[in-house]
Parts: sequence; structure tokens; C-alpha cells
Amino acid sequence: MATFTWELSSSLALGDFDSQTAGEWQLVALDGSRPVGFISVWEPTHFIHHLHVHPQFARRGIGQALLRALPGWSTTRYQLKCVRLNATALAFYHANQFAQVGAGNDGAQDYLLLEAPCPADASLP
Repeated sequence: MATFTWELSSSLALGDFDSQTAGEWQLVALDGSRPVGFISVWEPTHFIHHLHVHPQFARRGIGQALLRALPGWSTTRYQLKCVRLNATALAFYHANQFAQVGAGNDGAQDYLLLEAPCPADASLP
């Protein structure tokens, strides 16, 4: 709950992760054998569904490493939704050159639709 300050604790359940990431490509960052971050992606649409780093391991490059490890990172325009109230995540995505390409509301909160840069496009005229 320290990370999701805008959420009611009663709205989150451990089993949510399993149902939300079913069929998704996943990668876990480890510190020794301890999980410290993870990313999950719905590959058919290149949608980053989850990217989380344990707060004790924040600002160590783990989130950026997880992004760079995505299949086809340098040639694929990955997208994600980020809750407007999540200032820390928005700052992270901005620092990693994500651009806002849309916005919306999922019925509970406002979000921004962000798109990753595609470095391969930089070589196009």
C-alpha cells in the first residue's frame, strides 16, 4: 500500500496479480534470490500491464533494466496506462522518454496512455 497511496487497501488482493497477468510475458528482477521488481506485457498489442519495483530498491536502474529487457525494445512502440495520481511513475516514464498519446478514466481513476520511444525511428529521415 505504500506504493498505491490512491487505492483503498480493500480494493487490492494478492490473487489479482495472477488473473491480471494470465498469458502475459513476464520478467522478474532479483537481488540474489529475492524478487525486487517485475514487468508483465500483453505481447499481442505490446501493452505493458505491470511494471513494479520494490520501494527499497527504487532509483537503482531496475525499472529501466526491465524496460530494456523487453523483446524488441529498440524497435517496438510499447504502451501502458499510468494513473494520473502516480507522480513517481509518471516522472519515471517521462525520464525514459515515454510520450502521452491519450488519456482516459477506467471508472475508478484517471490515467494517461503513454508510449515508449522507438529508438530505431531516430535513424529514419
